[in-house]
Parts: sequence; structure tokens; C-alpha cells
Amino acid sequence: MTSLRVRIGVLGFALVAGLTAAPHPAQAATATVEEQRLGNAVPQEILRRSGFDSVAPEFARALGSAHSYAQARRIVVHAGSALWERAVDRAQGRGPAGGGSESGR
Repeated sequence: MTSLRVRIGVLGFALVAGLTAAPHPAQAATATVEEQRLGNAVPQEILRRSGFDSVAPEFARALGSAHSYAQARRIVVHAGSALWERAVDRAQGRGPAGGGSESGR
């Protein structure tokens, strides 16, 4: 059974990857309103300030190098767990600072 921590990590990773990944041409016509907004300046700025903007490209490179389903699954589980731990560390003040809004200072 997959732990809740791994599932949440993979979900979080998928959300971050969706914020930076360019849509596939076949999917571009069917993108939701929310997906269409991901490339706009504000979502990209939020992602950049969060410090997670480098995660998706690294994940895409690693996943692209997988030669089997099993290897791809290991990459996803590892990346999801690492993303979860990074997010927890950041939320608990152990990670890189950032993500604050101008009005929140």
C-alpha cells in the first residue's frame, strides 16, 4: 500500500510540474481555463518566489531518461517524496526563504 505521504508528494509534484510544463499540442485545444492561465505572469511569479520553479524541468529530464515503467515509477516516487520533504522543510522554516507577497511584508 502506498503511504499517504508518497501520494501527497506525487500529487504536489504533479501540480508543480503542471505549472511549468508546456502543454502538449494535442492537449492545448482542450486545456481548462485554469490550465490556460498557468503561463501568465502571476502564476509564474508565485512559482518562482516559492523556489520550486526548478523542480519540474529536473523531473522531466529524469523521467525522460527512464527506460522502463519500473524505473519511471521509482523516479516519480523519489521525486514526489523529495518534493514533499522540501515543501515541509520550507513550511517549517528549514528551507529557502521566499514566497512572501509584497503586501505581506
